[in-house]
Amino acid sequence: MPDGIGFKEGVKIEKEKWAKMDAKKRWSYFKTYYLKWVIAIILAIVAIVSITSSIIKSKKTENLFEGALVNTYISTEGENYLGEGYLNHLGTGKYRKVYLNTAINISVDEENLDQYMYANRVKLMSLMAAQELDYMIVSKEALENLEPGDTYADLTTCLSEELMEELSDYIECAQHDETMEEYPAAIRITDSYLVKEYQLSPKDCYLVFISNSKRLDRAEDFVTYIYWGE
Repeated sequence: MPDGIGFKEGVKIEKEKWAKMDAKKRWSYFKTYYLKWVIAIILAIVAIVSITSSIIKSKKTENLFEGALVNTYISTEGENYLGEGYLNHLGTGKYRKVYLNTAINISVDEENLDQYMYANRVKLMSLMAAQELDYMIVSKEALENLEPGDTYADLTTCLSEELMEELSDYIECAQHDETMEEYPAAIRITDSYLVKEYQLSPKDCYLVFISNSKRLDRAEDFVTYIYWGE
């Protein structure tokens, strides 16, 4: 558009040009001068809608339960059982999720603590600090190496007396940092439905809940779910 021509005058000139063209010339003119701008505007709108939708969805999403496999491994079917399977068990709904962090390996030998192992430990600590992590399934070595202190929840605070009694042969204790008093902190799940059905390895592994979790009201239901199946 020539300099000095206003918007209205420019529109009038374009209309006059358009009226004098046949269909072929109009399409050629449109491709030359307007198509790239139309595409750019459409892409911008799509991007804005997508970003806005993601922001709204992330704000609405309710994390129902989140766990981590630490130095333990499970089949794909087992991952689904702990993730989508447990979500279905709780009752699916819009913007609800159950998340499982897999393939988290920490060193049980401090002298061989490489960057990868250190990063995994930091990830675990960050999830706990953010109160995102509710439970961990850990190997025996990892159970001892994670320095339970007050990290692991006291099972008596989140499980019923009846369930504690039923699992009494499988419960392991830890010590509080300050008092050094022992408390029930871990459940050996070697004989559980989860281990037997979904090839969890090593089989000698333990379930612990995180003491600062805001969702420990689901602990009893979750123990029942993995120990005896749905």
